[in-house]
Amino acid sequence: MYHISFRCNVGSKLQPDFFIPDDVLAEFDQEQVSTLGIGTSPQPSAAASEGSSGDGIDGILQKIGKNLSPELVTQTGGLFLFQVKGGEDFFVDLRSGQGSVAKGRPSEGNSPDVTFTMDSESLLKMFAGSLKPTAAFMSGKMKIKGDMGKAMKLEKLMGMLRSKL
Repeated sequence: MYHISFRCNVGSKLQPDFFIPDDVLAEFDQEQVSTLGIGTSPQPSAAASEGSSGDGIDGILQKIGKNLSPELVTQTGGLFLFQVKGGEDFFVDLRSGQGSVAKGRPSEGNSPDVTFTMDSESLLKMFAGSLKPTAAFMSGKMKIKGDMGKAMKLEKLMGMLRSKL
């Protein structure tokens, strides 16, 4: 005979599956979570809700820059280009040294390992933590071209950055 016990932390944030479409997640967040009295889902930051705000992307670049380290370069080891529809493109170079982040595209001859294409609203939501990279990709909000193994490191990288912000 087996006894299975489940524990629940009342007030803990519910974590839905990554493949649930955003419109369903919004409905879930508003209706089910509030009626169950379990808690509320985090709201996107003001920068994320502004959509194409250049200040929001500038803030992301500053935060990434402050958190670059040789350890992060060792763990990630790639050049990531973010093509932002309705905003400025930028890249994160995590191939050597301390790493770097800059607006624009990498210099000639430095082709990115991974290119992420998305609108500025989705980008801001991803870095704010209200949109998971996997969910953005699965829902078509983010396109990925290049090394999928390195692309998968993006979600881990974002989680590390959010925990330090």
